[in-house]
Amino acid sequence: MEVNQARPAQLRALSLRPCDIDSILSARKRIGSFNSFEELLESSGVAPHVLLPLRSRLEFSGNPTRSNRRGSRTLDL
Repeated sequence: MEVNQARPAQLRALSLRPCDIDSILSARKRIGSFNSFEELLESSGVAPHVLLPLRSRLEFSGNPTRSNRRGSRTLDL
């Protein structure tokens, strides 16, 4: 499943809890997209024991235009 395009219903199909789905979607909205499983773990706050069993089912297209800068800010004008 492509994590960066998954809808809530698709994430529910992975047996994720609603609070974990909310965390993933909030993190995705905040950072734009996940480039890796590790970034999903780090950014979403979902416990590793919840996501590790799903690792082989998750895909990450990432966003090649987004750099991997930590602490950067986006300014919307």
